[in-house]
Amino acid sequence: IEKWGVYGTAEDLTRRINAFIEAGARHISLRFTHKDQMGQLERFTKEVLPDLKLI
Repeated sequence: IEKWGVYGTAEDLTRRINAFIEAGARHISLRFTHKDQMGQLERFTKEVLPDLKLI
C-alpha cells in the first residue's frame, strides 16, 4: 500500500496523486473504503480534485 496506495489528509492525497501524474500516469482508479463512501467522494471532489494537475 505504501508504493501504490494513497491515503491521509487532502494534502497527502493531492501530493501523492500529483506525483503519479507527473510520473506519467494517465488513468487513476479510486476506491473509497469508509462506510460513508459518498461523503468521501464529496470531500475528494471539494478538497483534492481542484488541486490535481490534470491533463
